[in-house]
Amino acid sequence: MIANIGPASMNYEETIVTLRYAYRAKSIKNTPVKNEDVKEGKLLALQQEIERLKQMIMEKSNGQFDSTVSDGETEGSEMEDESDKEEKEKKLELGKMEVDELAKKLKTLEKQMVHGGKNIVDSVNENEMKLEQQRAEIAARKKREVEMQQKLELEEETCSELKQVFASLQQQVDFKREKLKRLNSKLQSIRQEIKDNHEVYVKDRQEIEEANDEAALKI
Repeated sequence: MIANIGPASMNYEETIVTLRYAYRAKSIKNTPVKNEDVKEGKLLALQQEIERLKQMIMEKSNGQFDSTVSDGETEGSEMEDESDKEEKEKKLELGKMEVDELAKKLKTLEKQMVHGGKNIVDSVNENEMKLEQQRAEIAARKKREVEMQQKLELEEETCSELKQVFASLQQQVDFKREKLKRLNSKLQSIRQEIKDNHEVYVKDRQEIEEANDEAALKI
């Protein structure tokens, strides 16, 4: 990731926020999963299941053959009990049914193998697509969280700056108000001084005029 920052002191706050965002984005890690490993694992499990079914069919078929031979050898024995024969026949029939069932299952699995395990691969691909979509959603959500955090920090810094500006303006207003108060007080003092001087001037002029009048009368 490339973060663009400015060296000027006026960009200090923005630089800090950008570096924080870059660090968080760099910390996001995605763990890759190999698709081929999943597919090969499914196909291998399918092959193993087919081999297991073949082995079971072979074992059960051999067991049935042995039972049939044993029945043929002892068929003429007078000590053979009729109930034993029926029991063996039932077991033989059940064995055939099991073999048929296993054969059907084997045929189904082999059919899937002939098609390259298409159904399994499709299922794996679908799961991988869902997983990839979830990863993308998580990554997008993390990115949105980082962006929202960055925006919040910027707003907090802007609010702090506005508070500082307001405090500075308030100080200026208070200072100017105090200065204006002093000027008003000084102005009142000057006005009073002017008034007092004017009264003295008027009084002095009256005295001078009276003195002139008295002098004129004496002449």
